[in-house]
Amino acid sequence: MVRKFVLIRLSTALGRSGRESRGKGAGIQVGGRSVVLGKWLSRRARMGAKPPSEPRKVIRTAPPTPHGLTGVYLGRGRVLSRLWTGNTIVLPGDTLDVGPSIMTTGAWEPDNSGYIAHVLEPGDVFIDIGANVGYFTILAAELVKPNGFVVAFEPQKALLPFIQESVIANGFQRICHVSDAAIGATEADGLLGHCDLLSGSASMVPSFGDGSRAADIVTVRPLDDILEEISAQYGRRLVPTIIKMDIEGYEYHAWQGMKRTVAAAERIALIIEFAPRRYLNMGQDAFAFLDELEAAGLTLFGLRDTDQVTRKVPFKRETVQAMIEADAWIDLIAEKGDPMRR
Repeated sequence: MVRKFVLIRLSTALGRSGRESRGKGAGIQVGGRSVVLGKWLSRRARMGAKPPSEPRKVIRTAPPTPHGLTGVYLGRGRVLSRLWTGNTIVLPGDTLDVGPSIMTTGAWEPDNSGYIAHVLEPGDVFIDIGANVGYFTILAAELVKPNGFVVAFEPQKALLPFIQESVIANGFQRICHVSDAAIGATEADGLLGHCDLLSGSASMVPSFGDGSRAADIVTVRPLDDILEEISAQYGRRLVPTIIKMDIEGYEYHAWQGMKRTVAAAERIALIIEFAPRRYLNMGQDAFAFLDELEAAGLTLFGLRDTDQVTRKVPFKRETVQAMIEADAWIDLIAEKGDPMRR
């Protein structure tokens, strides 16, 4: 039986990209049992220890400086900031999306953050497809350390150094691998379009971008193949607990190159930025995408906000047509087995 849960938002007043939190706490309800998310214990952060009196997840609910900017300019367009977990992150100083949200709240996409924090445990494997500046990469590494593993894929070469510096700043080199490959259905070269001042907006979708700069030529690899190579490189079999993909309309392509990986996992969760209008514009069928996910044994959910509470609810196919007409998207959760069960 799939466990139902409620995520009370990491920051009770945060929007999607994150606004300032004035709440004192947050929590997760699992099967009717409430788990309070208190402050991140300094002892646990240092030692990875979990006091027996504490719940399974103990997470800071607000950034270290919740009522103002948290950032130190390092030069060369780099800003040093902190996540709501206390981890250091190096950010580009010239973007208007991910960077300002993290600097002012310590968070990005709090609903997805809460889901990831609820599922991941030490020893798990997290795959970050479309890692951007590395927010979810660093968050996941903190959650899966000391023996877990994180693989981050970010084909924007301008962002790659930020992820690498953040990995080093947190001492995560042993448990993180950062790649500039784009993930798709087959191995090929592709064009990556950009939007100026929005580091979160880059895509392999044809004609994507605002024309502010030329598209980059990037290497496209199926996840099935490149994950086998990374596993061999580190001498360990990497079976993902969570695969997160936020690649601006290229998710269906990426899915087609990871079916073997998903099939090999007994318990797995996919977080997919599901944008059916973009698939339609590329000649793809959003309903066929859903069919393939379900045929692979995945159960589909959405994350719904109600009164600052995020709930995991069954995904309704009848909403897809309205999403196409409105050019809307959702964060689709696709689970096989119970990713939280060990």
